[in-house]
Amino acid sequence: MKRAIITIIFTLFAIASYAQAKQSVNGFVYNGDGIPIAGAIIKAVGDSAVAKSAQDGSFEMQAAQHCNFVEASCEGYISARVELTGTIVLFRLKVNKKYA
Repeated sequence: MKRAIITIIFTLFAIASYAQAKQSVNGFVYNGDGIPIAGAIIKAVGDSAVAKSAQDGSFEMQAAQHCNFVEASCEGYISARVELTGTIVLFRLKVNKKYA
């Protein structure tokens, strides 16, 4: 019985530490011509992490370790989703034709 309780407690601690694990997500948001987009909203898919791109298009946020994708959106552009495969994420948003 003691062994089962100890196992459950260690399992709960492992789950809690996994849920708190964060990864740093950095990147840039550009338009189709390579011009930085300021004010774009970047969201981690499956997490509550959100960032806003700076004047130079850069952003930084801390997302849950289990997040595999981030999305960028900005008024006048088509939203894009990118898989987290490296240390830097680059978005190149295309103009939404209905705003052009």
